[in-house]
Amino acid sequence: MSLTSRREWLAVVAPRYRVARGEERGRILTEFVASTGYHRKHALSVLHHPITKGTARKKRLRPRQYAFAIHQALVTCWQAANDICRKHLVPHLPQLVRVLEHQGERHLEAQTKVRLLALSPATADRLKPGCGSSLPRSIQSPSCGRCSALGASRRRADRTRGSACS
Repeated sequence: MSLTSRREWLAVVAPRYRVARGEERGRILTEFVASTGYHRKHALSVLHHPITKGTARKKRLRPRQYAFAIHQALVTCWQAANDICRKHLVPHLPQLVRVLEHQGERHLEAQTKVRLLALSPATADRLKPGCGSSLPRSIQSPSCGRCSALGASRRRADRTRGSACS
């Protein structure tokens, strides 16, 4: 029995169940359990409190906290730092921003620079683009090579060429 047909059956049986008394309630419950395949306790719960079509959750319309310029500056810094994890990137942002501005790679307005340098590692992690959407969750956004599922292979590779996260 499909979910929609169960709900239709519930709409028919629930009013009958509510007005019934004693043995008749037991018969209605047994019949409902047999036809829907629900466990008896779940059927009782559903019959007493029928599932209604709830209103869809309203999406919270909060304004963006960080402008696109901050996001782009973070991406530039992240790429310049050889894609290191955000936990290790954030403490080095002041130095990276200074070097990138000196080299002419990125020029930031004063307010944008203040907001960028105030980022926490968690916020930087949320702002980082495309955390490997097609990759398994354990690999998508590791906090660093030591913490990821690929940690062992990264550590071996880092020993030979020097770690970007150390």
